[in-house]
Amino acid sequence: MKIDDKEQSPNKENSLVTIVIATKNRADCLHSLIDSIHQQDYKNIEIIIGDDGSDIAINIIEPDIKIFRSNISRGACFIRNRCLEISQGEFIIIFDDDTEIRDPSTITRAVTLAEAHSDVGAIAFHQIFADGTSQAFQPANVDYLSYIVTPAFYGCLLRREALLKLKTGLIEEFNYYYEEVELTLRLLDAGYKVIYDPELKVIHYADDRGRNWQRIRRLWARNAMLTAFLRYPWLAVFPALIATIITFLRMQDERRQHDWAGVFWIISNLTNLVPFALSNRCPIKNQTLKLFKQLRNQPMPVVPQKVNDFT
Repeated sequence: MKIDDKEQSPNKENSLVTIVIATKNRADCLHSLIDSIHQQDYKNIEIIIGDDGSDIAINIIEPDIKIFRSNISRGACFIRNRCLEISQGEFIIIFDDDTEIRDPSTITRAVTLAEAHSDVGAIAFHQIFADGTSQAFQPANVDYLSYIVTPAFYGCLLRREALLKLKTGLIEEFNYYYEEVELTLRLLDAGYKVIYDPELKVIHYADDRGRNWQRIRRLWARNAMLTAFLRYPWLAVFPALIATIITFLRMQDERRQHDWAGVFWIISNLTNLVPFALSNRCPIKNQTLKLFKQLRNQPMPVVPQKVNDFT
């Protein structure tokens, strides 16, 4: 993935924000999200839709919307990378297609926060139900502005400058799931921080169309192990692989059964990806991995006067 470099203005009012939405066979949800984006009070926005092989091609004709279509489904990482390649915004906000933003000041708040913290590479949003109550899973289980380790792509702001520094976009071999963790490891290693703002609220309907929970669990495990091969220092790789398999075996499906066949699927898929992992391996520093684990266990409050104290 190659993101075009360009001269960027430090003036928030002139900062273009690119909204990236990957979608497949959810045109109804997509239209609701776009309508909510158009209700935002931040107007300098371009919207890029990545159609990942929908049965009926997405066809929206509006001046601020670009569409990239893949005729076959290649996965969320592939489609988001193609959207990132044609993006122009100083800030890029990724939304899932089954989300919606009700507060018209959401994007303004996210951009203002990013402008105030130039060393922040990503800002995570808070997912809620349609009735306004919080969902169980959040980037962090805290109710205050905090430094964290992993945003989620149902709603997340990325700094273009940080993506340019990383050079490599999302790992397309992941297909989808766990790509945010791998990206975060590289952001932290490059000296950027990740912030979670619980006031940046996005409704996540978590539409079940196209979701296969058995496949999601398997992809989570395989991609977590692939991340260890790609990014962990060698001494940390084997313990991470064992811990991931143990965690996977503790998971249960909808019938409260363990997916023993999934272990074979994971190992088989991972074995096929080992040559890719070894040829693209670029491990993070031991200090970065230590920081990642610390923040995963305990997010750190963002204190304005100590914004550079990240030890």
